[in-house]
Amino acid sequence: MNNAGSDFRSYLDQLTSLGLMHRVDDPVDWYLEAGAINRYLLESGLPGPVYSRVKDSIPGMRLAANMFATFPGVAVALGLPADTDVYDIIDSYLTRFGRTIEPVIASEGVCRQNVLLGDDADLNALPAVHGHPGDGGRYLGTFGVSVTKDPDSDWTNWGLYRGMIHGPRALGVTLHPAINHGGRIMSAWHREDRPMPYAMFFGGDPLYTILGGPGAPPGVSEADIAGGMRDRPVELVRCETVDLMVPADAEIVVEGTISPGDVLPEGPFAEYPGYLVSDPTPAPVVRVTAITYRDQAILPTCSMGIPMDMVFPHIQMAANFKRVLLQARLPVAKVGVPVASNGMAVVVSTDTPIAGLPQRIAAAIWSDATGSKLTPYVIVVNTDVDPMDTDAVMHAIVAKCHPARDIHVYPGFYNAPLQPYLPSGPHKALGVGGANVLFDCTWPVDLAPQDIPLRSDFTTSYPDELKRQVEQRVAGWNLPSITATGSGTGERARVR
Repeated sequence: MNNAGSDFRSYLDQLTSLGLMHRVDDPVDWYLEAGAINRYLLESGLPGPVYSRVKDSIPGMRLAANMFATFPGVAVALGLPADTDVYDIIDSYLTRFGRTIEPVIASEGVCRQNVLLGDDADLNALPAVHGHPGDGGRYLGTFGVSVTKDPDSDWTNWGLYRGMIHGPRALGVTLHPAINHGGRIMSAWHREDRPMPYAMFFGGDPLYTILGGPGAPPGVSEADIAGGMRDRPVELVRCETVDLMVPADAEIVVEGTISPGDVLPEGPFAEYPGYLVSDPTPAPVVRVTAITYRDQAILPTCSMGIPMDMVFPHIQMAANFKRVLLQARLPVAKVGVPVASNGMAVVVSTDTPIAGLPQRIAAAIWSDATGSKLTPYVIVVNTDVDPMDTDAVMHAIVAKCHPARDIHVYPGFYNAPLQPYLPSGPHKALGVGGANVLFDCTWPVDLAPQDIPLRSDFTTSYPDELKRQVEQRVAGWNLPSITATGSGTGERARVR
Protein backbone atom coordinates (compact mmCIF):
# COMPACT_ATOMS: atom_id res chain seq x y z
CA MET A 1 0.00 0.00 0.00
CA ASN A 2 1.20 3.54 -0.75
CA ASN A 3 2.08 5.32 2.49
CA ALA A 4 3.44 8.45 0.85
CA GLY A 5 0.72 10.64 2.31
CA SER A 6 1.11 9.42 5.88
CA ASP A 7 2.79 12.59 7.20
CA PHE A 8 0.55 15.64 7.41
CA ARG A 9 3.02 17.90 5.64
CA SER A 10 3.75 15.50 2.80
CA TYR A 11 -0.01 14.93 2.58
CA LEU A 12 -0.63 18.65 2.06
CA ASP A 13 2.26 18.77 -0.42
CA GLN A 14 0.64 16.00 -2.45
CA LEU A 15 -2.72 17.78 -2.43
CA THR A 16 -1.00 20.98 -3.54
CA SER A 17 0.68 19.17 -6.44
CA LEU A 18 -2.75 17.82 -7.43
CA GLY A 19 -4.26 21.31 -7.41
CA LEU A 20 -6.41 20.60 -4.35
CA MET A 21 -4.60 22.95 -1.91
CA HIS A 22 -2.71 26.23 -2.25
CA ARG A 23 -0.62 28.50 -0.04
CA VAL A 24 -2.01 31.86 1.12
CA ASP A 25 0.65 34.34 2.25
CA ASP A 26 -1.70 37.31 2.72
CA PRO A 27 -2.56 38.06 6.37
CA VAL A 28 -5.92 36.65 7.43
CA ASP A 29 -8.05 37.37 10.49
CA TRP A 30 -9.12 34.41 12.61
CA TYR A 31 -12.41 36.20 13.34
CA LEU A 32 -14.85 35.29 10.53
CA GLU A 33 -12.52 36.15 7.64
CA ALA A 34 -10.74 32.78 7.53
CA GLY A 35 -14.05 30.93 7.90
CA ALA A 36 -15.64 32.97 5.13
CA ILE A 37 -12.71 32.33 2.78
CA ASN A 38 -12.82 28.61 3.59
CA ARG A 39 -16.51 28.39 2.74
CA TYR A 40 -16.16 30.45 -0.45
CA LEU A 41 -13.30 28.34 -1.78
CA LEU A 42 -15.15 25.12 -0.99
CA GLU A 43 -18.48 26.17 -2.45
CA SER A 44 -16.76 27.53 -5.56
CA GLY A 45 -14.86 24.30 -6.20
CA LEU A 46 -11.49 26.00 -5.61
CA PRO A 47 -8.36 24.59 -3.92
CA GLY A 48 -8.24 24.62 -0.13
CA PRO A 49 -6.04 27.16 1.69
CA VAL A 50 -2.90 26.83 3.80
CA TYR A 51 -2.58 30.20 5.55
CA SER A 52 0.92 31.25 6.59
CA ARG A 53 -0.03 34.43 8.48
CA VAL A 54 -3.00 34.25 10.86
CA LYS A 55 -3.64 37.27 13.06
CA ASP A 56 -2.41 37.06 16.69
CA SER A 57 -0.87 33.60 16.16
CA ILE A 58 2.59 32.34 17.06
CA PRO A 59 4.90 33.51 14.22
CA GLY A 60 5.39 30.79 11.64
CA MET A 61 2.36 28.80 12.73
CA ARG A 62 -0.01 27.93 9.87
CA LEU A 63 -3.67 27.02 9.33
CA ALA A 64 -5.04 24.54 6.77
CA ALA A 65 -8.65 24.01 5.66
CA ASN A 66 -10.68 21.96 3.16
CA MET A 67 -8.03 19.25 2.83
CA PHE A 68 -10.61 16.49 3.33
CA ALA A 69 -13.27 18.10 1.11
CA THR A 70 -12.82 15.88 -1.96
CA PHE A 71 -12.71 12.16 -2.61
CA PRO A 72 -9.24 12.44 -4.21
CA GLY A 73 -8.06 14.11 -1.01
CA VAL A 74 -9.42 11.23 1.07
CA ALA A 75 -7.95 8.68 -1.34
CA VAL A 76 -4.48 10.19 -0.92
CA ALA A 77 -4.93 10.23 2.87
CA LEU A 78 -5.64 6.50 2.72
CA GLY A 79 -2.57 5.87 0.56
CA LEU A 80 -4.54 5.32 -2.65
CA PRO A 81 -4.12 7.01 -6.05
CA ALA A 82 -5.98 10.30 -6.27
CA ASP A 83 -8.16 9.07 -9.14
CA THR A 84 -9.42 6.01 -7.25
CA ASP A 85 -13.15 5.46 -7.84
CA VAL A 86 -15.28 6.35 -4.82
CA TYR A 87 -16.59 2.77 -4.50
CA ASP A 88 -13.03 1.43 -4.55
CA ILE A 89 -12.18 3.88 -1.77
CA ILE A 90 -15.15 2.53 0.21
CA ASP A 91 -14.11 -1.09 -0.37
CA SER A 92 -10.48 -0.34 0.55
CA TYR A 93 -11.57 1.24 3.81
CA LEU A 94 -13.96 -1.66 4.47
CA THR A 95 -11.22 -4.25 3.88
CA ARG A 96 -8.54 -2.54 5.96
CA PHE A 97 -10.55 -1.19 8.90
CA GLY A 98 -10.37 -3.58 11.83
CA ARG A 99 -6.81 -4.79 11.32
CA THR A 100 -4.72 -3.85 14.32
CA ILE A 101 -1.03 -3.38 15.09
CA GLU A 102 -0.07 -2.11 18.53
CA PRO A 103 1.83 1.20 18.63
CA VAL A 104 5.44 1.59 19.73
CA ILE A 105 6.77 4.12 22.23
CA ALA A 106 9.37 6.60 21.01
CA SER A 107 11.64 8.61 23.31
CA GLU A 108 11.17 11.81 21.33
CA GLY A 109 8.96 13.24 18.61
CA VAL A 110 8.72 16.37 16.48
CA CYS A 111 5.50 17.27 18.31
CA ARG A 112 7.74 18.39 21.22
CA GLN A 113 10.12 20.65 19.34
CA ASN A 114 8.53 23.56 21.23
CA VAL A 115 7.11 23.29 24.75
CA LEU A 116 4.92 25.89 26.51
CA LEU A 117 4.10 25.25 30.17
CA GLY A 118 1.91 26.98 32.74
CA ASP A 119 1.03 30.58 31.93
CA ASP A 120 3.00 30.37 28.69
CA ALA A 121 0.53 27.79 27.35
CA ASP A 122 -1.90 30.28 25.77
CA LEU A 123 -4.63 28.84 23.53
CA ASN A 124 -5.25 32.29 22.05
CA ALA A 125 -1.80 32.17 20.43
CA LEU A 126 -2.89 29.26 18.24
CA PRO A 127 -4.56 30.02 14.85
CA ALA A 128 -8.01 28.83 15.93
CA VAL A 129 -10.88 30.47 14.04
CA HIS A 130 -14.25 31.94 14.90
CA GLY A 131 -15.63 30.49 11.71
CA HIS A 132 -19.33 31.39 11.58
CA PRO A 133 -21.08 34.53 12.86
CA GLY A 134 -23.35 32.47 15.10
CA ASP A 135 -20.61 30.33 16.69
CA GLY A 136 -20.18 30.65 20.44
CA GLY A 137 -16.50 31.51 20.16
CA ARG A 138 -13.17 30.47 18.66
CA TYR A 139 -13.04 26.76 17.94
CA LEU A 140 -9.63 25.16 18.28
CA GLY A 141 -11.07 21.65 18.22
CA THR A 142 -12.72 20.94 14.89
CA PHE A 143 -10.12 18.52 13.49
CA GLY A 144 -8.43 17.98 16.85
CA VAL A 145 -8.22 14.36 18.03
CA SER A 146 -9.06 13.96 21.73
CA VAL A 147 -7.09 11.39 23.70
CA THR A 148 -8.65 9.80 26.78
CA LYS A 149 -7.63 6.66 28.64
CA ASP A 150 -9.92 4.35 30.58
CA PRO A 151 -8.85 4.34 34.26
CA ASP A 152 -9.53 0.60 34.65
CA SER A 153 -7.92 -0.85 31.51
CA ASP A 154 -5.37 -0.23 28.74
CA TRP A 155 -8.02 1.20 26.41
CA THR A 156 -7.11 4.59 24.91
CA ASN A 157 -9.75 6.34 22.83
CA TRP A 158 -9.23 8.84 20.02
CA GLY A 159 -12.28 10.93 19.12
CA LEU A 160 -13.20 14.08 17.23
CA TYR A 161 -14.99 16.25 19.78
CA ARG A 162 -15.55 19.99 19.48
CA GLY A 163 -13.25 22.26 21.46
CA MET A 164 -14.22 25.91 22.15
CA ILE A 165 -11.72 28.33 23.67
CA HIS A 166 -13.00 29.90 26.90
CA GLY A 167 -9.74 31.59 27.86
CA PRO A 168 -5.96 31.27 27.60
CA ARG A 169 -5.93 27.96 29.45
CA ALA A 170 -9.56 26.80 29.30
CA LEU A 171 -10.99 24.63 26.49
CA GLY A 172 -14.60 23.43 26.50
CA VAL A 173 -15.02 19.97 24.92
CA THR A 174 -18.17 18.05 23.96
CA LEU A 175 -17.61 14.90 26.01
CA HIS A 176 -20.96 13.30 26.92
CA PRO A 177 -21.37 9.93 28.70
CA ALA A 178 -24.52 9.08 26.72
CA ILE A 179 -23.11 9.99 23.30
CA ASN A 180 -19.39 9.29 22.89
CA HIS A 181 -16.60 7.05 24.16
CA GLY A 182 -14.61 9.96 25.54
CA GLY A 183 -17.57 10.99 27.65
CA ARG A 184 -17.99 7.49 29.04
CA ILE A 185 -14.29 7.34 29.94
CA MET A 186 -14.57 10.75 31.62
CA SER A 187 -17.55 9.49 33.62
CA ALA A 188 -15.44 6.57 34.90
CA TRP A 189 -12.79 8.98 36.20
CA HIS A 190 -15.34 11.31 37.75
CA ARG A 191 -17.22 8.50 39.50
CA GLU A 192 -14.02 8.07 41.51
CA ASP A 193 -13.91 11.87 42.04
CA ARG A 194 -10.63 12.12 40.12
CA PRO A 195 -9.65 14.62 37.41
CA MET A 196 -9.21 12.97 34.01
CA PRO A 197 -5.95 13.42 32.09
CA TYR A 198 -6.74 14.81 28.65
CA ALA A 199 -4.90 15.65 25.43
CA MET A 200 -5.97 16.95 22.04
CA PHE A 201 -3.58 16.60 19.13
CA PHE A 202 -3.68 18.02 15.62
CA GLY A 203 -2.16 16.76 12.40
CA GLY A 204 0.30 13.93 12.05
CA ASP A 205 -0.78 11.14 9.74
CA PRO A 206 -4.09 12.28 8.16
CA LEU A 207 -5.41 8.81 8.94
CA TYR A 208 -5.48 9.79 12.64
CA THR A 209 -8.08 12.48 11.95
CA ILE A 210 -10.12 10.15 9.75
CA LEU A 211 -10.18 7.42 12.41
CA GLY A 212 -11.12 9.86 15.15
CA GLY A 213 -14.52 10.39 13.52
CA PRO A 214 -16.47 7.13 13.50
CA GLY A 215 -15.05 5.59 16.66
CA ALA A 216 -13.82 2.05 17.06
CA PRO A 217 -15.81 -0.41 19.20
CA PRO A 218 -15.45 0.12 22.97
CA GLY A 219 -12.16 -1.27 24.20
CA VAL A 220 -10.43 -0.99 20.80
CA SER A 221 -7.89 1.80 20.38
CA GLU A 222 -7.83 3.80 17.15
CA ALA A 223 -4.01 3.90 17.35
CA ASP A 224 -4.01 0.11 16.91
CA ILE A 225 -6.34 0.39 13.90
CA ALA A 226 -4.18 3.13 12.35
CA GLY A 227 -1.19 0.80 12.64
CA GLY A 228 -3.13 -2.02 11.00
CA MET A 229 -4.33 0.16 8.14
CA ARG A 230 -0.80 1.46 7.50
CA ASP A 231 0.83 -1.97 8.00
CA ARG A 232 3.23 -0.47 10.52
CA PRO A 233 2.93 0.59 14.17
CA VAL A 234 2.12 4.17 15.12
CA GLU A 235 4.92 5.90 17.02
CA LEU A 236 3.69 7.49 20.25
CA VAL A 237 5.41 9.76 22.76
CA ARG A 238 4.46 10.56 26.33
CA CYS A 239 2.88 13.94 27.03
CA GLU A 240 4.77 16.55 29.06
CA THR A 241 2.33 16.99 31.96
CA VAL A 242 -0.25 14.18 31.82
CA ASP A 243 0.03 10.40 31.64
CA LEU A 244 -1.12 10.02 28.05
CA MET A 245 0.51 9.10 24.75
CA VAL A 246 0.15 11.09 21.52
CA PRO A 247 1.54 10.55 18.00
CA ALA A 248 5.17 11.58 17.71
CA ASP A 249 4.48 13.26 14.36
CA ALA A 250 1.58 15.44 15.57
CA GLU A 251 1.74 19.13 14.66
CA ILE A 252 0.27 20.53 17.91
CA VAL A 253 -0.65 18.93 21.26
CA VAL A 254 -2.76 20.52 23.99
CA GLU A 255 -2.59 18.85 27.44
CA GLY A 256 -4.58 19.26 30.61
CA THR A 257 -7.12 17.76 32.99
CA ILE A 258 -10.90 17.77 33.35
CA SER A 259 -12.17 17.88 36.94
CA PRO A 260 -15.59 16.66 38.12
CA GLY A 261 -18.21 19.39 37.90
CA ASP A 262 -15.99 21.83 36.01
CA VAL A 263 -18.29 22.92 33.17
CA LEU A 264 -18.97 26.06 31.12
CA PRO A 265 -21.52 26.81 28.36
CA GLU A 266 -20.21 25.50 25.02
CA GLY A 267 -21.66 26.44 21.62
CA PRO A 268 -23.49 27.06 19.49
CA PHE A 269 -21.52 25.82 16.49
CA ALA A 270 -22.59 25.44 12.85
CA GLU A 271 -22.49 21.65 12.64
CA TYR A 272 -22.71 18.88 10.02
CA PRO A 273 -26.46 19.19 9.17
CA GLY A 274 -25.62 22.60 7.66
CA TYR A 275 -27.58 24.75 10.11
CA LEU A 276 -26.86 26.54 13.36
CA VAL A 277 -29.27 24.78 15.68
CA SER A 278 -27.49 23.93 18.93
CA ASP A 279 -27.93 26.16 21.98
CA PRO A 280 -25.11 26.80 24.46
CA THR A 281 -24.88 23.71 26.66
CA PRO A 282 -22.78 23.04 29.77
CA ALA A 283 -19.70 21.07 28.70
CA PRO A 284 -16.57 19.85 30.50
CA VAL A 285 -13.61 22.22 30.60
CA VAL A 286 -10.00 21.23 30.02
CA ARG A 287 -7.68 23.19 32.28
CA VAL A 288 -4.61 23.43 30.05
CA THR A 289 -1.21 22.60 31.53
CA ALA A 290 0.94 22.46 28.38
CA ILE A 291 1.04 23.13 24.66
CA THR A 292 3.69 21.48 22.50
CA TYR A 293 4.19 21.94 18.78
CA ARG A 294 6.41 21.39 15.77
CA ASP A 295 8.42 24.17 14.22
CA GLN A 296 6.10 26.06 11.84
CA ALA A 297 3.21 23.91 13.04
CA ILE A 298 0.09 23.51 10.93
CA LEU A 299 -3.35 23.54 12.57
CA PRO A 300 -6.04 21.71 10.54
CA THR A 301 -9.46 23.30 10.82
CA CYS A 302 -12.99 22.55 9.69
CA SER A 303 -15.63 25.02 8.46
CA MET A 304 -18.83 23.01 8.28
CA GLY A 305 -21.84 24.02 6.24
CA ILE A 306 -23.56 23.15 2.97
CA PRO A 307 -21.84 21.26 1.48
CA MET A 308 -19.69 19.72 4.18
CA ASP A 309 -15.97 20.44 4.00
CA MET A 310 -15.05 16.84 4.70
CA VAL A 311 -16.14 13.75 2.81
CA PHE A 312 -14.27 11.07 4.75
CA PRO A 313 -17.31 10.42 7.00
CA HIS A 314 -19.26 9.47 3.86
CA ILE A 315 -16.59 6.88 2.99
CA GLN A 316 -16.54 5.52 6.54
CA MET A 317 -20.30 5.34 6.86
CA ALA A 318 -20.76 3.68 3.47
CA ALA A 319 -18.06 1.11 4.29
CA ASN A 320 -19.59 0.43 7.69
CA PHE A 321 -23.11 0.05 6.29
CA LYS A 322 -21.88 -2.27 3.55
CA ARG A 323 -20.15 -4.41 6.18
CA VAL A 324 -23.36 -4.56 8.23
CA LEU A 325 -25.45 -5.53 5.20
CA LEU A 326 -23.01 -8.20 4.03
CA GLN A 327 -22.80 -9.65 7.54
CA ALA A 328 -26.60 -9.89 7.47
CA ARG A 329 -26.23 -11.79 4.16
CA LEU A 330 -28.35 -9.28 2.30
CA PRO A 331 -27.77 -9.23 -1.49
CA VAL A 332 -26.65 -5.65 -2.10
CA ALA A 333 -24.49 -4.21 -4.88
CA LYS A 334 -23.30 -0.71 -3.97
CA VAL A 335 -23.68 1.42 -0.86
CA GLY A 336 -23.21 5.19 -0.95
CA VAL A 337 -23.66 8.13 1.38
CA PRO A 338 -24.05 11.12 -0.97
CA VAL A 339 -22.19 14.25 0.03
CA ALA A 340 -25.38 16.30 -0.26
CA SER A 341 -26.92 14.22 2.53
CA ASN A 342 -24.26 15.35 5.06
CA GLY A 343 -24.32 11.78 6.38
CA MET A 344 -28.04 11.73 7.10
CA ALA A 345 -29.05 9.43 4.20
CA VAL A 346 -27.68 6.20 2.76
CA VAL A 347 -28.48 4.82 -0.69
CA VAL A 348 -28.23 1.07 -1.34
CA SER A 349 -28.52 -0.60 -4.76
CA THR A 350 -29.75 -4.14 -5.38
CA ASP A 351 -31.45 -6.11 -8.13
CA THR A 352 -32.44 -9.16 -6.10
CA PRO A 353 -36.26 -9.57 -6.31
CA ILE A 354 -37.04 -10.60 -2.75
CA ALA A 355 -40.20 -9.31 -1.10
CA GLY A 356 -39.37 -7.12 1.89
CA LEU A 357 -35.66 -6.77 1.01
CA PRO A 358 -35.71 -2.95 1.25
CA GLN A 359 -37.26 -3.24 4.72
CA ARG A 360 -34.56 -5.70 5.79
CA ILE A 361 -31.87 -3.36 4.45
CA ALA A 362 -33.32 -0.46 6.44
CA ALA A 363 -33.65 -2.59 9.58
CA ALA A 364 -30.00 -3.68 9.39
CA ILE A 365 -28.78 -0.10 8.95
CA TRP A 366 -30.88 1.23 11.81
CA SER A 367 -29.70 -1.61 14.06
CA ASP A 368 -26.12 -0.42 13.60
CA ALA A 369 -24.72 2.04 16.16
CA THR A 370 -23.89 4.67 13.52
CA GLY A 371 -27.06 4.21 11.49
CA SER A 372 -29.28 4.37 14.55
CA LYS A 373 -27.83 7.75 15.52
CA LEU A 374 -27.05 9.60 12.33
CA THR A 375 -28.89 8.17 9.31
CA PRO A 376 -32.70 8.39 9.45
CA TYR A 377 -33.10 8.23 5.65
CA VAL A 378 -32.60 4.93 3.82
CA ILE A 379 -33.11 4.86 0.04
CA VAL A 380 -33.03 1.53 -1.83
CA VAL A 381 -32.61 1.60 -5.61
CA ASN A 382 -31.97 -0.80 -8.46
CA THR A 383 -28.46 -1.22 -9.86
CA ASP A 384 -29.17 1.06 -12.83
CA VAL A 385 -28.90 3.92 -10.32
CA ASP A 386 -25.53 5.10 -9.00
CA PRO A 387 -26.04 5.66 -5.24
CA MET A 388 -23.56 8.57 -5.25
CA ASP A 389 -25.25 10.36 -8.16
CA THR A 390 -27.75 12.64 -6.47
CA ASP A 391 -29.54 13.44 -9.74
CA ALA A 392 -30.04 9.74 -10.49
CA VAL A 393 -31.23 9.05 -6.94
CA MET A 394 -33.72 11.90 -7.06
CA HIS A 395 -35.04 10.60 -10.38
CA ALA A 396 -35.41 7.11 -8.88
CA ILE A 397 -37.47 8.57 -6.04
CA VAL A 398 -39.89 10.40 -8.30
CA ALA A 399 -40.07 7.67 -11.00
CA LYS A 400 -39.97 4.39 -9.06
CA CYS A 401 -41.09 5.19 -5.51
CA HIS A 402 -44.90 5.05 -5.28
CA PRO A 403 -46.02 7.98 -3.07
CA ALA A 404 -48.39 5.83 -1.00
CA ARG A 405 -47.04 2.28 -1.31
CA ASP A 406 -43.25 2.68 -1.20
CA ILE A 407 -42.57 5.31 1.46
CA HIS A 408 -42.41 3.72 4.91
CA VAL A 409 -42.32 6.03 7.93
CA TYR A 410 -41.22 4.76 11.35
CA PRO A 411 -42.03 7.31 14.07
CA GLY A 412 -40.39 7.40 17.49
CA PHE A 413 -36.81 6.62 16.45
CA TYR A 414 -33.87 8.41 18.03
CA ASN A 415 -32.48 11.13 15.75
CA ALA A 416 -29.25 13.02 16.37
CA PRO A 417 -30.04 16.14 18.45
CA LEU A 418 -28.41 18.35 15.78
CA GLN A 419 -31.10 17.49 13.22
CA PRO A 420 -32.63 20.89 12.32
CA TYR A 421 -36.16 19.48 12.02
CA LEU A 422 -36.34 18.18 15.62
CA PRO A 423 -38.71 20.16 17.85
CA SER A 424 -37.25 22.22 20.67
CA GLY A 425 -37.78 20.97 24.17
CA PRO A 426 -36.08 19.69 27.31
CA HIS A 427 -35.47 16.24 25.79
CA LYS A 428 -34.09 17.33 22.40
CA ALA A 429 -30.56 16.43 23.56
CA LEU A 430 -31.75 12.83 23.81
CA GLY A 431 -33.07 12.79 20.23
CA VAL A 432 -36.73 12.80 21.25
CA GLY A 433 -39.23 13.57 18.50
CA GLY A 434 -37.43 11.82 15.67
CA ALA A 435 -38.48 9.31 13.02
CA ASN A 436 -36.91 7.17 10.31
CA VAL A 437 -38.05 6.70 6.72
CA LEU A 438 -37.45 4.15 3.95
CA PHE A 439 -37.85 5.09 0.28
CA ASP A 440 -38.27 1.88 -1.72
CA CYS A 441 -37.24 2.85 -5.25
CA THR A 442 -36.97 -0.70 -6.62
CA TRP A 443 -39.30 -2.31 -9.13
CA PRO A 444 -42.00 -4.41 -7.41
CA VAL A 445 -41.06 -8.11 -7.18
CA ASP A 446 -44.33 -9.15 -8.84
CA LEU A 447 -43.71 -6.96 -11.90
CA ALA A 448 -43.13 -9.16 -14.96
CA PRO A 449 -39.79 -8.55 -16.72
CA GLN A 450 -41.54 -7.51 -19.92
CA ASP A 451 -43.51 -4.93 -17.98
CA ILE A 452 -40.45 -3.16 -16.54
CA PRO A 453 -40.21 0.20 -18.35
CA LEU A 454 -37.17 0.71 -20.56
CA ARG A 455 -34.68 3.27 -19.35
CA SER A 456 -34.07 6.11 -21.80
CA ASP A 457 -30.42 7.14 -21.77
CA PHE A 458 -27.37 6.83 -23.98
CA THR A 459 -25.97 3.75 -22.25
CA THR A 460 -29.08 1.56 -22.41
CA SER A 461 -31.07 2.90 -25.35
CA TYR A 462 -28.74 2.50 -28.35
CA PRO A 463 -26.93 -0.36 -30.10
CA ASP A 464 -23.32 -0.87 -29.02
CA GLU A 465 -21.94 -0.22 -32.50
CA LEU A 466 -23.77 3.10 -32.79
CA LYS A 467 -22.58 4.13 -29.34
CA ARG A 468 -18.96 3.43 -30.31
CA GLN A 469 -19.35 5.48 -33.50
CA VAL A 470 -20.87 8.40 -31.59
CA GLU A 471 -18.17 8.32 -28.89
CA GLN A 472 -15.36 8.28 -31.48
CA ARG A 473 -16.93 11.10 -33.46
CA VAL A 474 -17.46 13.36 -30.44
CA ALA A 475 -13.95 12.62 -29.16
CA GLY A 476 -12.60 14.06 -32.40
CA TRP A 477 -14.30 17.38 -31.70
CA ASN A 478 -11.99 18.05 -28.67
CA LEU A 479 -14.72 19.79 -26.71
CA PRO A 480 -13.71 21.40 -23.36
CA SER A 481 -15.17 19.94 -20.18
CA ILE A 482 -17.91 21.87 -18.42
CA THR A 483 -16.93 22.78 -14.84
CA ALA A 484 -19.82 21.67 -12.68
CA THR A 485 -20.97 24.18 -10.07
CA GLY A 486 -23.82 24.35 -7.64
CA SER A 487 -26.05 21.47 -6.64
CA GLY A 488 -27.60 18.72 -8.68
CA THR A 489 -24.43 17.85 -10.59
CA GLY A 490 -23.85 14.44 -9.05
CA GLU A 491 -20.98 13.41 -6.80
CA ARG A 492 -18.47 13.16 -9.64
CA ALA A 493 -18.38 16.98 -9.76
CA ARG A 494 -16.80 16.90 -6.30
CA VAL A 495 -13.65 15.14 -7.48
CA ARG A 496 -12.63 18.18 -9.56
